[in-house]
Amino acid sequence: MTLSFHVPGPPQPWERATPIAFANWLKGVVRRRPNATVAEMYDAIVKSAFAMQTTPPRTRDWQGRVGACAQLAMTEQGIERFPAGVPLLLELDVCTDQKGKTAGDASNFQKSVEDGLNRIAWDDDEQVVRWVGQLVRGCHPENAGVGVRVGPAS
Repeated sequence: MTLSFHVPGPPQPWERATPIAFANWLKGVVRRRPNATVAEMYDAIVKSAFAMQTTPPRTRDWQGRVGACAQLAMTEQGIERFPAGVPLLLELDVCTDQKGKTAGDASNFQKSVEDGLNRIAWDDDEQVVRWVGQLVRGCHPENAGVGVRVGPAS
């Protein structure tokens, strides 16, 4: 069983999560606990440290598009999510209209697609044990997109 689909539009490489403005975040913590002691405030900050980072919107939007295209293809092809623990092969054909360093590198396009397929095509991208791909930079904007194939690794 192999899942094949195309994600149209300029692909977005994975970008590092960005810190939320600390001052605004801290104001939110203080508003929720106006009578807290310094120790309680410190504890709330330490426990909430994960909330200080967020995936950039354009990366999140692209990953959502990847997931939506995958769900549609899975429905059309009668394919269900690959079972947990099954080693998978991921094949990508990335065509971006960007050139140079601003275009992103192949591994970041791969990561962005993998994250978009989590909990849709597979449980977690750790199932991908092999990947093959090509990155074409400077293609015509109308041709920009990513061809995706997922199947069991052999």
